[in-house]
Amino acid sequence: MKNKLLLAAAALLLMSAAQAFACTNIIVTKEASIDGSTMVSYAADSHWLYGELYFKPAGAFKEKAMRQVIEWDTYKPLGKIPEAAQTYQRLGNMNEHQLIIGETTWGGREEQINTDGLMDYGSLIYIALERAKSAREAIKIIADLANTWGYCSEGETFSIADKDEAWIMDLVGKGKEKGIVWVARRVPDGYICAHANQARITRFPLHDSGNCQYSDDVISFARANGWYDGSDDDHIRQSEKDAQSALDSSGSATDTLSDAKADGYVNAVNQFQTSSDYMNTDSVILSRADWKNTQPQMPENRTKEISPQFAAELGIETVFDVQNDPLFGNVPGSLVYTAEMPASKAKNELTVSMLRGLDYNDPKWELLLDQIDWDADRTGILMSFSGAAYATGAIDSIGLPATVEQDGANGLKVNGAGDGGYDMTKSSSFGFAPLMAATWDTDLIYEVGRAFGAESIMNGINGWYCPAINLHRSFFNGRVFEYYSEDPVLSGKLAASVI
Repeated sequence: MKNKLLLAAAALLLMSAAQAFACTNIIVTKEASIDGSTMVSYAADSHWLYGELYFKPAGAFKEKAMRQVIEWDTYKPLGKIPEAAQTYQRLGNMNEHQLIIGETTWGGREEQINTDGLMDYGSLIYIALERAKSAREAIKIIADLANTWGYCSEGETFSIADKDEAWIMDLVGKGKEKGIVWVARRVPDGYICAHANQARITRFPLHDSGNCQYSDDVISFARANGWYDGSDDDHIRQSEKDAQSALDSSGSATDTLSDAKADGYVNAVNQFQTSSDYMNTDSVILSRADWKNTQPQMPENRTKEISPQFAAELGIETVFDVQNDPLFGNVPGSLVYTAEMPASKAKNELTVSMLRGLDYNDPKWELLLDQIDWDADRTGILMSFSGAAYATGAIDSIGLPATVEQDGANGLKVNGAGDGGYDMTKSSSFGFAPLMAATWDTDLIYEVGRAFGAESIMNGINGWYCPAINLHRSFFNGRVFEYYSEDPVLSGKLAASVI
């Protein structure tokens, strides 16, 4: 797709020191634009820089060729660095590969400025444009240049976009040390971002390389200078704290941890980071911005091999030895191993139904588990906890009966002699979930729920794998028919009514 550089204030404006704190950038990702273009606008409040639009042709250079680095604001020569063998043509702040880099200055701490560096912020921009084809490549080049030759400007936020994606990069010098500390985050598709002389990245994930990159010492440098003490409690979202807090009688989060044994609140962490990285690296994500070229395609010869970098981590579940697996096997050092057998066959006279409504940390749960007869209830335990679908096994020692569950967002699936092993003459068929949602009628949906309940009792069904309340994000999602709406309030009220 195309990439556009909006020339704000009639032209791309080159900053002088006086204008360093009067810049504005707007970043538009391709799914947020009508024609699928990524866009970056770059404006400076200046009345004398109209018409400043510089051009530099592509070049090929001999080995050991050098280039003079000129400070952008003052035109002062800063020194020479080796030239790349091949450079790309640039016009203003875009190069021939439709890579754009803009900036706004935010200053930062005075002690982080090192005037001995060879790289000012303008040189980082223009040299990166001459050497990079993509936003990700530009980020690496900018960091490498600053860390190799030193950085002599103040704190900057860079807008970096190519024809497919857009990034925002905050960077600042390290004072007496050579180089920069920096963080770059990908602007999500479908979003618009803006910055105007203010650092924008305040929080960032440590384990999402597909969407966030940062210098190795960004945390250790802050700690060494006393600017960050490592206190997790100061860097946890309130929503994360609420999710780990005990609830009061009204269902609202308190300031007390629900787990009395926990050391404190913890940050939410992506537990499937390898899978996320695999999807962003080895898979083509279906996108309306490039609908034709991102459609699923059958691999050649109907086979596909996982990249070696992911094989080691994602392949661990292919062969599982319950006795000897070092991660989850019955061997010392595994995550689940214990040297002592759990308590069994205790006579505590409890059943599961007696504990209905008790807090997760209530000690009676431990007493109930002590009653389990691991030998007599073996079949039911394996059925319930080893991937059984649509059923759970009876565990008699704790009074847990066997159950049968079914799904069917618009009609119960009832086991029988029909297509797929179901007899659909034994249950009603209602309109699909989006049609139900279109009624906006909670009373009507309540009656639908009553009908589901009655038919479940008639057919010996104990549970219903519905309602599904994921939100509609695309008309092309294969399971949209099971979800009520794109509106969370409507979805929630209807789901509550049908339950």
